[in-house]
Amino acid sequence: VNTSTILKFFLFADDTTIFFSSNQSKEAQKILNNELSKVKVWLDCNKLSLNMDKSNYLKFSPLPEKISITPKIENIPLIRKTTTKYLGVLIDDKLTWKDQINSINMKLRRGIGMLSRVKDYVTNSTLKTLYYSFIYPYLDYNIINWSSAAPTNLTCLEISNKKAVRTILSKNMREPSRPLFQQLDILPLAELIKYKQGIFMWKTDHNQLPPLNQSSYLRNKSPIFVRQNISKYILPSPRTSYAKRHCTYSTIRLWNNNIPENVKQTTSLTCFKRSFKEHLLN
Repeated sequence: VNTSTILKFFLFADDTTIFFSSNQSKEAQKILNNELSKVKVWLDCNKLSLNMDKSNYLKFSPLPEKISITPKIENIPLIRKTTTKYLGVLIDDKLTWKDQINSINMKLRRGIGMLSRVKDYVTNSTLKTLYYSFIYPYLDYNIINWSSAAPTNLTCLEISNKKAVRTILSKNMREPSRPLFQQLDILPLAELIKYKQGIFMWKTDHNQLPPLNQSSYLRNKSPIFVRQNISKYILPSPRTSYAKRHCTYSTIRLWNNNIPENVKQTTSLTCFKRSFKEHLLN
């Protein structure tokens, strides 16, 4: 959409997301509304309609709100929300990911209930297949982002994942979970997060990510690392605990410090996944 040099557009099928950022609080609403009017003109010229009932906005800010901003299109104010769904992910305006995590946990609990009902009639192998069909996909989807939530917010998912493997093997709630995960060749939540972060970094190291993602990762070209063929990336210097949990920091820290060099040097993604998973489980 070439209607604005200020707004950033992200399109998927018939959904459009617009990003706008400004340090000028007093002028932000005037600038934003002016740019939104250009978008409306473009839609009208292309005979496209905008559903105002489904249009809303979130305001992200690390600071307390001093000036209220109300985006408008043709003098109709957009509805402000604290949480909205985008491509199946619940995003809140504080980026705590609480709503997304609670939504995932509800789906995990339904999956665990299903495992409990059928466990006496099928084999463990079938139960494991059901786990990967009805539980794992919800943990896997967009985990790179929502795993940046505070550790206390992730606890419920960790507990549910442990309950799932205990259910598969018909163990009581006091049974240590680590050996059960190893027995089933399933990763605990903390290791699953590292596993997905490792895959993300392997793709980064092999230039397999979109340019927008790739540009956020700068290789450390220190002569020592180059000479020894060691893959390292420049680690940002975050000032807050949230920034340390953000993927642009946590993924680089994991790659630089916690993945063996022989695992990093695997030439195919399939080999990397297998080697890294074995490393995490053991």
